[in-house]
Amino acid sequence: MSGDKTNFFRFFKNEKENSFPVKENEKRALWDIEESYKIDGDQKYLIDEYRHFLKDYRTDDGVPEGYKALLFNRYMKGAGDIERALDAFKRFYEKYYG
Repeated sequence: MSGDKTNFFRFFKNEKENSFPVKENEKRALWDIEESYKIDGDQKYLIDEYRHFLKDYRTDDGVPEGYKALLFNRYMKGAGDIERALDAFKRFYEKYYG
């Protein structure tokens, strides 16, 4: 990943272990996703998938498109009907990054 694109992180602060309690499963998951993004950076195939469904969503909020793509991919893993789950993803995103 070129440059520091991690200043938008809300949960991962370079700790070695996820310290969020189990009852805060969404925050635990977001910590894991942020850590993964810090390690792996942008992944073109995830960005392509993200653009297919959410091309113009929140393009100016300071969160890299590559992270949004990773978050979208992880969020949608359990979605049976992606089209119906898009609004739920947007609500989830707004709750934590909006």
